[in-house]
Order: sequence, then structure tokens, then C-alpha cells
Amino acid sequence: MNTGGLPILARVWFRAGFAALVCLPAVLHVRARYSGDSPAHYSALIHFGSTLECKPLPEVDAARVVRRPNSGYDGQFYAQLAVDPTLQNPALREALDNPEYRARRILVPALAHVFGLGSVPRILDAYALINVLFYLALAVGLMAFLRPTTGRDYAIIAGALVSPGALISIMRALTDLPSATLGFYGAALGGGLGTVGLAGALLARETAILSLPALLSGGPREWWPQRGLLTLRLLAVILPLLAWGWFVHAQYHQPGASAGTGNLTLPFSGWWTGWQHALDRLTATAFELRSKGSWFRLSEVLLMPAFMVQVTYLLHRRRWDCPFWRMGAAWTALAICLGPAVTAEQFAYARALIPLTLAFFLSLRLERGHAFWWWLILGNIGAPYGLIDICTILWPR
Repeated sequence: MNTGGLPILARVWFRAGFAALVCLPAVLHVRARYSGDSPAHYSALIHFGSTLECKPLPEVDAARVVRRPNSGYDGQFYAQLAVDPTLQNPALREALDNPEYRARRILVPALAHVFGLGSVPRILDAYALINVLFYLALAVGLMAFLRPTTGRDYAIIAGALVSPGALISIMRALTDLPSATLGFYGAALGGGLGTVGLAGALLARETAILSLPALLSGGPREWWPQRGLLTLRLLAVILPLLAWGWFVHAQYHQPGASAGTGNLTLPFSGWWTGWQHALDRLTATAFELRSKGSWFRLSEVLLMPAFMVQVTYLLHRRRWDCPFWRMGAAWTALAICLGPAVTAEQFAYARALIPLTLAFFLSLRLERGHAFWWWLILGNIGAPYGLIDICTILWPR
């Protein structure tokens, strides 16, 4: 397939149609979570739990959010931050499992608060849907950056958009996809605009600091002459997070409180433990061809090797002049050292490594020959994990 010979308008329509088709499963999933029984119509996406020990904000209770018969998921804490991102509501301290840890990631809750225009149900809906906004922004950015004309280009875009981490972030209304999208724009734009993008990525998730190498230009020999400008850009990225972190610390610091225990360990040991758990789940019951659960467990087993392929590619194909490779190389250091607290749950590590996946696909565009397709297929064998889960509405069994 090559659309380079088409008229400009035809290319634009083809690209728009392709992006719409790839994004359709996510949009259908979101639409299926609409609830007319709650003023916060899309609160089912946030995964509020009914058995969580934390006491929810009274405003959230009044909005009659959809609750699940378990402890819920991380999005419920960020959604409550969106009700008051200034942290002045004293009830927030009891509504968050770890106030200082959660409140550092303020950008997405703050945007939801602005979009909600002061109404708590609208704020919660804005928070639930903001991942879709960033998902579409990522699709537009990929199209604008790659300007696809060949099958290779479209395969890269499709792989990035249906990556399990991106879909999981949408399904559970998390901050991972917004942070990764801003990191993508930071790497793609570079310069002053890229600096703004990366500063926003850090305020969404502080782990985005690993994307800072994307601000460098050229190879290592060119960095020293630019040290003054690069230092200013790095400070512009980090200082907003430091200032907000200081404010959060003053509000919520609790001696002895900790977060992230078990997130890091010796290289690859956490991955081995997680893969064993996934394999145990697969072999615990008989495999049935018509069972969504069986295919889902199989995709769990394949997801971890897919990330290892991505890590291997980024370490094997060194491209210092590519901002996405520089970003991905930094993320491989985190990826290989993830601990059992993260790797034991596919939801956790898939969404945590969205920037790694984006860096893999966008570095892959420089690959030549048949090796491109081998790397693409092997690095994407975990894609069914997110698609099977997000398409439950289309395959309910």
C-alpha cells in the first residue's frame, strides 16, 4: 500500500479514516460505559470501589458514582483530586490512599476541574473522558509527525494506538496516557514547545522525567556546545514539578508514609516472577477456543515477551540522533528493573511503559528491509491483551 500518489485531499481523508478506524474500539468501549442512572454519566470508567477503606469525598457520594464490588483502582483517587486540585478540601486527606504520592500528579485532575466548570458530576465526567481527548491528540500527533504514505507508516501508527498500555489507561481513567502523549509531543516538537510538553508530562506523572533525553539534539558530540541552552530547558521542565512537589509536601507530608515499595528490583527478576504468574493463570484452566477468558490469559503470557522485544530493539539499534530513541533508551533502564509489585499485574506494567512502546514504534520507522516487519510483529504480539479487554462489549463471553 502506498498513498503517496493520491491527491493531497484524498490523502488527508484516508489518514483521517484510518485513524478513526483504529480508535473505534476505544471509543465504543467508552460509549458502552455510559450510565443514565448517575449524574456523573461516565463514572464507571473511573473504577470507584465499594470496599475501599478510604472515605470518599461527600461531593463524590452525592454524585451517585458507579461503584464496583471491590476496592476499585487508582483512577478513583485522581478523580477526587479533580474535585479540588488546590488541595484545600480537608476531606481529601481521608479520600486518598496516599495523599502526597497521588497529589504530585496534578495535571490531569486540574484539567478535569477546569473542563467541569465547577460542577462535580461534570468534573468527574471530564476526568473519566480526558484520556479519550489525549488519545485523539496522540493519533493526530502521530499522523502529523509521520505523514504516512506507506504500509509501514500505517502499521507503526496502528501499533502505537492499540498498544495495551494506552487502552488500559482509557479503560481505567488513569494518568499514564496523558503523560505519555505530552512526552510524545515533547520529543516530536523539541525546542521551546517540546520543553512545555515535557514539563506537562512530569506534572501528570513524575516518571516522565525519563523522557528528558528527548530534549537533547543530535549526537553526544553536539551536547556540550549546547550545554547552556540545554540546562535552561531542563530547568524549565523540572522546576514546575519541584515547586508543586514542595507545595504538596507542605500540605500532606506524613512521616513514615511510603509509596512504590516493590516497584523496582534487580534487572529482569521482576519480569521472570510476573511471567510465571501469567503462565500459571493460563495453565490453571483448560483452554477454550470460544472463551474470551482463555484468549485473554494467553495474551497475558505474550505481553511480557513483547516488552522484552521492545527493550532489546532499543538497546540493539542505537540511534543517538533520534529523539524517540534517546527517550526509549532511558525508559529501558526502568523497564528491566521493574519489581514484582508492578510486573505481577499486566495492567500495571503495560500502562507504566507506554512511553517505551511509543519510543519503540517511532524508532522502528528508521529500520530498513524485512527486519522492520519482524521487529514490528514480535514487539506487538502483546497487543491482543488490551484489545480483548477493551472489546468486551463486542465479545461479551
